Amino acid sequence: MGMPMSHSAYKFKIEPDEMQKETILQTLSLCRWLYNTALEQRIYEYKTHKQTLKCT
Repeated sequence: MGMPMSHSAYKFKIEPDEMQKETILQTLSLCRWLYNTALEQRIYEYKTHKQTLKCT
């Protein structure tokens, strides 16, 4: 048997200024839109063609 793995965790508190907050919100909004659009395409492809899209 191998050696047991050890995991560590670190917590950091961020305090962004107003411009950084806006950039973070825009980035997260774009990521959410992209994820939901890709999910919508996968669902549509499966419903119409009974095929799944491959992530490449």
